[in-house]
Parts: sequence; structure tokens; C-alpha cells
Amino acid sequence: MIEPSGCTIDNHQAPEEAIIFSLLDGYVLASWPGTEAAVRLGRHEVVAAMMADFLAQDAVGKRLGHSR
Repeated sequence: MIEPSGCTIDNHQAPEEAIIFSLLDGYVLASWPGTEAAVRLGRHEVVAAMMADFLAQDAVGKRLGHSR
């Protein structure tokens, strides 16, 4: 069974702006509103670590960009 994340989706967003993350048998899936297909991103532990790393890099980039 797929368990959608707690993200809310604004129906006025473009599809590329709304991603639905789900969990199925320990794997994270990504899908988009209006589509039936999902992309398996990987095991929960690995995807969670990659997402945390991405957010940390994004924060550093924003700090460096504002320091100019």
C-alpha cells in the first residue's frame, strides 16, 4: 500500500511544482498530480539521506549567494 507524504498540493500549481512522495515496501516513490505512473527513487533510508544532503547544500548555496 502506498502512503502519501503529508504534503499538501495546491491544485493551481504546475505539475513540475507539485511532487507527491509515497512509501511502498520501504521504497520512496515520486509521482505527479494527474499521472498514474510513479518513479521509484530508492530505499527510504538512502533517499532520506540524499534529501537531507540536498537541502543542506541548498542552504549553503543560499547563504553564499546572499554574502556577495
